[in-house]
Amino acid sequence: MERFTIKNWNTSQYINDNRKVIISLICDPKHEDVQISYAITMLDQDNNEIFQQEYNTLDAACDNINQKYAEFWEYYDLSKTAIPSGGCGSCVAH
Repeated sequence: MERFTIKNWNTSQYINDNRKVIISLICDPKHEDVQISYAITMLDQDNNEIFQQEYNTLDAACDNINQKYAEFWEYYDLSKTAIPSGGCGSCVAH
């Protein structure tokens, strides 16, 4: 079973019906020493944020997203496989 790792996190997502979860980079520019962290973000079909949870390390974000979603959601690594959409992006001309 494929899963999120520190090597594929930025091209991976889990999808279930009209929702997807990804890992994204976040930072708070208001802090003097900008600190980057990682977030598990759930998005709807229009890429509107539904939920976000922050982690201090990429390892923690990968572990958590795999624990919560790997068993029931379909995994995609967009660097290897396009997501079937049935729309224009599924055309063989692309």
